[in-house]
Amino acid sequence: MKIKIFTKNNCEFCSQLILHDNINTTIINIDSEEYLGFKPEQVPVMQYNGINFQGPQVINEILTLVRNAQDDYYKK
Repeated sequence: MKIKIFTKNNCEFCSQLILHDNINTTIINIDSEEYLGFKPEQVPVMQYNGINFQGPQVINEILTLVRNAQDDYYKK
């Protein structure tokens, strides 16, 4: 599972993200001078399998869901 999270410097909403160590995420700072790829109009944006999710609340919920699934929280 490859998850990309797009952020930028001094972003109030980006600072609300709760990132988990055991989830494979790539944080991309769109303010970086050497970054020339996809630049969303609003950040933070999480991209997974070509689908974009916006907003810290949505991203945090999805990351928590992924973490719980990896930790077998939903196992019977």
